[in-house]
Amino acid sequence: MANKESLLPNGPEASGDDDFDLADLRVNFSEEEASSEGRSFEAIPGGKYHVAITKVEVRRVKDNAKGNQGKPFWNLTLNIQGDSHPTYADRKVFGSVMLFEGALYSFAQLMKATGHEDVVTKGSPNFGKVPPADDLLGEQFIAIVAKKRDTYKEKELGDGEKLFKNEVTGYKALNEGAVGHNAAAGGSLMP
Repeated sequence: MANKESLLPNGPEASGDDDFDLADLRVNFSEEEASSEGRSFEAIPGGKYHVAITKVEVRRVKDNAKGNQGKPFWNLTLNIQGDSHPTYADRKVFGSVMLFEGALYSFAQLMKATGHEDVVTKGSPNFGKVPPADDLLGEQFIAIVAKKRDTYKEKELGDGEKLFKNEVTGYKALNEGAVGHNAAAGGSLMP
């Protein structure tokens, strides 16, 4: 995909204050961007959901106060499977898996949940080896999902409305427990 910044008439350094003729501005849509439709978001209840990985993006941490800028992580797109809760079948939730020292808890959980125990087993030849992101596509497991207030969006909109988001807080193998939802994500669940 072309560098979108280079499509501005004055080059990538052009600021929003520069004068240029918008009639000559062109952008280079990705297929995903061009197919985007307006949609509303309603957070699902917290709980354990049977999911499959449909997309893995390798990203880098942006500015943060902990000094982790530039360190790698996986951004996972997880598709809820129909047996988890039919109402939420095919809904997507998103998880982040840090790939750097001091933040490897979710990585260890994901490796165990997807059958890559050798990555977290000392003495194994694969101990500590990060598998290629594409090897995770289609993997199925339990995602522990929390429903949390989205204070960032609330401040951004500033209209006083309470907004919620979903956050994946853990990963378990399919054989490690029931799926479903309740108000306290990760608690004891009954169908």
